[in-house]
Amino acid sequence: MTGTGMTGQQQLTLHFRHTAGTGMTSGLILQHHYLLPLLNLRHTAGTGVHSDSPKTVLASSRPSGGILEGGSVTLTCSSDANPPVWSYTWFKRSVTEDIQIGTDSPKTVLVSNRPSGGILEGTTVTLTCSSEANPPVESYTWFKRSGTEDIQIGNEQSYSIKHTVFAESYIYKCRASNRHGSAFSEYMHLNILYSPKRVLVSNRPSGGIHEGTSVALNCSSEANPPVESYTWFKRSGTEDFQIWTGQSYRIRDISIEESHKYKCRASNQHGSAFSEYTTLDILYSPKTVLVSSRPSGGIREGHSVTLTCSSEANPPVKSYTWFKRSGREDLQIAYSQNYSIEQISIEDSYKYKCKASNQHGFAFSEYTPLDILYVPKKTSVSVTLTCKAHANPPVTDYTWYKEGESKPVAYGQTYSIASVTKEDIAPFYCKAGNIIGHDYARPIPVTCIGKAQVVAAGIGGFCGGLAAAVLFTILWIRRKKQKASIEDDYENVGPDPKDDTYTALDLKTKPSDDVYESLTTETFSPYATTQV
Repeated sequence: MTGTGMTGQQQLTLHFRHTAGTGMTSGLILQHHYLLPLLNLRHTAGTGVHSDSPKTVLASSRPSGGILEGGSVTLTCSSDANPPVWSYTWFKRSVTEDIQIGTDSPKTVLVSNRPSGGILEGTTVTLTCSSEANPPVESYTWFKRSGTEDIQIGNEQSYSIKHTVFAESYIYKCRASNRHGSAFSEYMHLNILYSPKRVLVSNRPSGGIHEGTSVALNCSSEANPPVESYTWFKRSGTEDFQIWTGQSYRIRDISIEESHKYKCRASNQHGSAFSEYTTLDILYSPKTVLVSSRPSGGIREGHSVTLTCSSEANPPVKSYTWFKRSGREDLQIAYSQNYSIEQISIEDSYKYKCKASNQHGFAFSEYTPLDILYVPKKTSVSVTLTCKAHANPPVTDYTWYKEGESKPVAYGQTYSIASVTKEDIAPFYCKAGNIIGHDYARPIPVTCIGKAQVVAAGIGGFCGGLAAAVLFTILWIRRKKQKASIEDDYENVGPDPKDDTYTALDLKTKPSDDVYESLTTETFSPYATTQV
């Protein structure tokens, strides 16, 4: 059964089918020759204008007369009215009741969009609502889904959205209504197309990465259609170098040299976007442990010095330990980053080093010696005796003896007494030998003078007079030899006996051999030696 509205009249078409054994056709009672005398139809019409309601309401059928079972009949309603009739309602008599037929609320409510398909971000889209209804739809209402609620946004058959953006949730539906009811469309999800957004880099494992292990960097992004390609870059200085293509980038056996900044680029057919720089947090034990001193350079004796230990480490150094070298051992002396020595003296002239530690390991600095500056100490005079002999083949062995002792005191052509003391006041002699034989030199005494204070001022030591005496004696001997006869075996030489500033040196050696050619004196201290 269908109903069609017309100006001034309305048609109602009835389709009949036979129900066997019931004598019923489409719910209408049939008489002989299939006439419809019992079909009591009543029609009411309204104009909405109270001054002139519809008059002379008539219903007619086509075909007229009898209607063959299985055929169709169209009923037409007409009426006089001013203004014209705007709605018709059909009724069917069922026993003692009139049942309304031939009208319906909206059905099959649909939403379409223009342009159709995907909508590029930033463009405009128009939504249109349509529905089957009799009478036609009188009103449309638009709703947008927000969370778990539908928010009313419009009241026209079409609804336009300008400048679409990817971040919004575009889920819509419409409601179509007439006087007989209303119906909703299904939700319409708009397909917004956009270039990659919110490009992020994550690493696995997350957090700190232990040096020597591996790490995988992963790039992700929101995009519609999905990202088609990923490109990785590494920051070096002020430039970015492309290093990989793919969603993930793996670094094996990572070291602190890999502590660069990384970023990725995500791309699809609508554009591309970069992530922020990501710096890897590489965990490692202390490296490059250094010791510095304050003040730097030489430190004057009696002043203070502070040693500071520094190191590269991640996480930072947790503890410091100080050591000083004593002989062949390192003695532990302190447990902080700084180590101070107050009133420093030459006794503190050790080598120092520190150990830096964190939970991943430890490392040592190099040894650092302190340069302690101080005035001269323990000033003394030294004597060097030299043994010379003529021989063919040349002398190969020199041995030094102290008179009265059988055990040699030194070997070599020279013999040095670093600091002359009272125990050294004795004659010394040497033995020179080659493969043929050997010969002894006469002993030469080493003595200290009486007026040491006078010579010390000129020479620089308690027994400094010895140097002057030896030098004077040698010069005198050489001059004497030029004038003396070669037959003279020995000579006693010396300064004026009245001058007790110098000590006489008794040379009882053979002048021809010139065994003791020279004697030297030198000032001695633990850290510096000056030869005169």
